[in-house]
Amino acid sequence: MAVGVLTLDADCVNSPELNPDGDAVCGLADNCPTVANNDQLDTDGDGIGDACELPDALFQNGFE
Repeated sequence: MAVGVLTLDADCVNSPELNPDGDAVCGLADNCPTVANNDQLDTDGDGIGDACELPDALFQNGFE
């Protein structure tokens, strides 16, 4: 399920301190603050953006 992009004020979006990944979302609203992910996609709904999660193929042993 895609989530709408939440764009905060320009000062926040353009601040390297508040928006280190440089996407359109910053601060606590960014579900993946270290990797740019303007879509904020979180397929499994765990609050961590898909761009920050490791692929399931790495967990073939059943452990995460």
